[in-house]
Amino acid sequence: MLQGGHELLVAPDRGYAMLRGREVRLLGAFDDDGARTVLRGALARIAGRGESAHLEFLTVRQQWAIDVCVDARLDLQADCGCVFTGGYVGPFTPYLPSGAYL
Repeated sequence: MLQGGHELLVAPDRGYAMLRGREVRLLGAFDDDGARTVLRGALARIAGRGESAHLEFLTVRQQWAIDVCVDARLDLQADCGCVFTGGYVGPFTPYLPSGAYL
């Protein structure tokens, strides 16, 4: 992802996020609190560049992310798409997948 132009943000012992422009493309953390911390940092980084953040693939399992997005006053929009996986990939939390790097 780094070779593809993504920016890596790391919160030591909490988690990480991969950003590309205004998009949070991937986020993984050890627990929901760590995921909240990492997502807040990612949103602050994007806002610091004067951009509005974009996230995809939020499901009911990522309530922690929905709460952070609502607190940040981001617009939430339902999409007609689905998240398809090739079998069981775990609980998807605390995690935000990337379609290209799922």
